[in-house]
Amino acid sequence: FAKELSFVSKVYADVFLNMLYVYVLPTSGGNLSESQKELVENKITPYLIMGQNLVVADVIYVPITLSVDIYLLPKTIKAGAYTTASKVIEEELNPMKLGSFGAGVNRAYLASKLLQKVNGAQNIVFTELRRSGMSTEVNDLTFLKQEVVDIENTVININLIGGI
Repeated sequence: FAKELSFVSKVYADVFLNMLYVYVLPTSGGNLSESQKELVENKITPYLIMGQNLVVADVIYVPITLSVDIYLLPKTIKAGAYTTASKVIEEELNPMKLGSFGAGVNRAYLASKLLQKVNGAQNIVFTELRRSGMSTEVNDLTFLKQEVVDIENTVININLIGGI
């Protein structure tokens, strides 16, 4: 149904007992309006098994705080490295781009993407990675399946070490 409704970007569905929970990420971001939820319900309801109940629920947006040190080779131009690093992080975390439901943040994966795409990057060290408002940790962030990164309210700090 996602391809049939122009306002749907991504969908996650979960079944628990006789309940089908459908989480829809609208193309505009945010949450669905009541009329959009009705359209989703109208598309899915004919396919439900008898006795199954449908809930079109709001996506849970999680703002995070991410601080990363990127160690650069001596002749690397910092401005270019910073622009590329910002772009890579935003693309990987943004649910409207490459981010997805329940993906959380995996430091090793994100570090590998930064090392691949930031010319002159030698090493990546995450100094802070946490849900905003929670205690500071430097562990991977795990999300519930209906959660996505709230990119608009996420704080990203990039510290470039070395380079020119």
